[in-house]
Amino acid sequence: MYERIRPDGRVDRNPHNPVPGGGFVLIYSDVTERKRNEAEIRAARDAAEEASRTIEAAYRELKTAQAN
Repeated sequence: MYERIRPDGRVDRNPHNPVPGGGFVLIYSDVTERKRNEAEIRAARDAAEEASRTIEAAYRELKTAQAN
């Protein structure tokens, strides 16, 4: 499996399969949209994790303040 980012930003995936008589079959697939979606999901996950850490820290501070 080979992926290449083209100069225009598109991402091509190129699996190559050998054939019994020699040579290989190469298939070009544009996976740009999928890669873009994966990046957006990673960014959303990272933002959610950061928000969760912020909420947890605020909750701990609240509990400490209430205890005092």
